[in-house]
Amino acid sequence: MKIAFEIRPAQADEEWAVAHLFEALHHYNTLLDPYFGLAEDWRELLHDFLVKQVLDTSGITMLAWHGSVPIGLLIVTGQQDSALFKRRRWAELLALYVEQDYRSQGVAQSLLKLAQAWASKQGYQRIQLYVTASNHRAKRFYQAQGWQCVQEIWRLGLDQSQQHDDFADQLIMCSNSELE
Repeated sequence: MKIAFEIRPAQADEEWAVAHLFEALHHYNTLLDPYFGLAEDWRELLHDFLVKQVLDTSGITMLAWHGSVPIGLLIVTGQQDSALFKRRRWAELLALYVEQDYRSQGVAQSLLKLAQAWASKQGYQRIQLYVTASNHRAKRFYQAQGWQCVQEIWRLGLDQSQQHDDFADQLIMCSNSELE
């Protein structure tokens, strides 16, 4: 049986709900990839982000509610790439999360439709997002909603124990090899 829920813009006095759902999202993401761990001062940074978003209308933060319980979060923001690129403006889906007990109820689909409507109204021609490679459930969800994987991010961990002088040595080696 489908539940009744309401979606509305997050209000200043509901920042606790945004933080609660954002933390739950990143707790899950950190289990998939430790690089998604939140900074020590993430709550203050989230507050600053939300204030800026409201002041410059650069994005939306929506909450889904089941009665007085926050069950879903959507954060979308406008992005602009370097002037080097022709298609440099896009909307980015920064967060989409639904509490586990409320999944498969249409909440995420409804939040995603709101994201698309907002982005279209703002004149963006596309929405992008990051999905952890091992998050197969999310990938299936987005694909079922018509999204396509168009790019992958590859990562190489760097050995931080090496001396920073190695970079200068490598530059010298490259320059010397060009002279030969």
